[in-house]
Amino acid sequence: MTTSYEEYSLEQLGKAAYESYKRGEVANKRAGDLANTSGQFLAEAKRRIDTDHPYGKRTQAFEKFLVDHCPLPRGISRAYQLIAIATGKTTEVEEQEKNSTANREYRQRKKASCPSRDGKPPQRLSPPNTERADLMATITVKLRALESALAKLSIEQLHALERIIPTAAHLDPNGTAMAA
Repeated sequence: MTTSYEEYSLEQLGKAAYESYKRGEVANKRAGDLANTSGQFLAEAKRRIDTDHPYGKRTQAFEKFLVDHCPLPRGISRAYQLIAIATGKTTEVEEQEKNSTANREYRQRKKASCPSRDGKPPQRLSPPNTERADLMATITVKLRALESALAKLSIEQLHALERIIPTAAHLDPNGTAMAA
């Protein structure tokens, strides 16, 4: 919907512009206040989780809490930003500066990794090998599941497993064990 401003006098335009500006400032302040309150709630949740969980499991427990109960659009890093702001360790402006610096560096790295004379990204000479990519994705999922299972083993069980599994250095390119 487009508004026609022809019927407004200059004074009315100025007044309307200023009132809109003031409403925006109030909304921004309110948004900042709500973000600060959110950070205070998150800081309290983190404090409770840190109290209830052993030292090595705190981050994992807090991140699970975030996923289950507070799925922020910008994720876990935003939760830590809100906590830092609410506890006075940083300010919203400092966080915005960090983000803009990180984004600028990312764009520079991306641009540098894609050199060409005409500024366009290089074209692929051959189509991607989707079978290989699918297989790699499947193996990656299985390795993550295996890693999770390994994390639950005791040190004795890990040593026993190490003795029965040949290392990659003892395998030929076909994956069979080589004679020593």
